[in-house]
Amino acid sequence: MKNKVLVTGGAGFIGSHIVDRLITEGCSVTIFDNLSTGEKRYINSRAIFVQGDVTDRKVVTSLFEKKFDTVFHLAGCASSINSFTNPENDINTARVHRYPGFYMPAQ
Repeated sequence: MKNKVLVTGGAGFIGSHIVDRLITEGCSVTIFDNLSTGEKRYINSRAIFVQGDVTDRKVVTSLFEKKFDTVFHLAGCASSINSFTNPENDINTARVHRYPGFYMPAQ
């Protein structure tokens, strides 16, 4: 049985490389990205792509109905300048762990 993996920010430079490796390892991968800094050309065609934002609680909650085995949370602001001028964006991105289903204790 394949591990089901979610990669937020999976259309970004780092996220896309992680996705490629996971697929090579035989995982079933879902990419969740708003494409604000990621690019469609980085999306592996063997992954499931869901366009959305991690700050959208309704979309994230719906996404987690799929029950992932592992989550790589790489979504965030790629600009350190924006992080200083709009720190609330980073704070909101980091709060995604509070959504139902995002954190499941190890069994």
